[in-house]
Amino acid sequence: MKRAALLSLAQVAAFGPWIGIVQAQTEITHIPPVFRPLALYESQYRLRAGQRVALAAPEETLDFIRDARIRTVTIAGPQGKGIVVGPNTERNGIELAASLLAEPGEYVVTLSARSGTGEERATTLAVILDPVQTVPVNSPNPPVVALDGWQFTCPGSLSGTFGSMADLLHDNGSYQVPVVYFFDNCVECPAPDCTIEELGNVLGQVLGLIKYDNGVLVSQVDLIAHSMGGLIVRSYLSGKQDTSGVFAPLSNPRVRKTIFIATPHFGSYQADSSLASLDVFAANQLNEMNPGSPFLCVGSA
Repeated sequence: MKRAALLSLAQVAAFGPWIGIVQAQTEITHIPPVFRPLALYESQYRLRAGQRVALAAPEETLDFIRDARIRTVTIAGPQGKGIVVGPNTERNGIELAASLLAEPGEYVVTLSARSGTGEERATTLAVILDPVQTVPVNSPNPPVVALDGWQFTCPGSLSGTFGSMADLLHDNGSYQVPVVYFFDNCVECPAPDCTIEELGNVLGQVLGLIKYDNGVLVSQVDLIAHSMGGLIVRSYLSGKQDTSGVFAPLSNPRVRKTIFIATPHFGSYQADSSLASLDVFAANQLNEMNPGSPFLCVGSA
């Protein structure tokens, strides 16, 4: 039996953005699908790159998507990727989330979900994606990019990881942060089971998109990283390109300060736990977080 067959239905459902791989590796029985429309209150949504929006739907539809064995997102548009769907555990809803790197434009998104009994529901959404938020040109302080750690459900959320931090930074007396961007690693992952090195390179691309509202590239940003997010920062700052040990550090990474919160700089015993071994969709990241891994020993600044 394939290793993925060990996953529970709840664990499989947590990885909606990578559903093609889920379906390929966990199809154990052959249940003829029963097709029905996926009922939503709204068929058009608008959001900004790097942000998320809740699906407006009956509770029964939300429950069906949340409990689905397989969730599939098929995207037509200028890029064909960069939008994912998954449960928001804080609000008990379902959200569309857009990558910070997603190209602005109009997308046609087909969302389908299949239950363990073989019932499949699908609908088509029109999604308008606006560019990444700009920074006011007169802001005296740099923006902040907040990076979350390894997630068991995708997408994650800024408040789920950092609480009310963004509100406090926006309204902090004499020192105010103009914009707080959320780097959700499971949304930004360029492929299923991407490495921390790949996420570090994606972080560099994201920083290259942050501009003032006059179109000029922001000169500096501050980073706040939780757990594995700190390792993504370390990989970016060291210029590590891939797992072969090739480094190309930037002369100006444009990072002023970094705050690490509970980052496993020397590894995490949980990355080698029996529960983590079931997560075949983040095996590379978990292996790199193992104490004594090549990534931790020679793989970052």
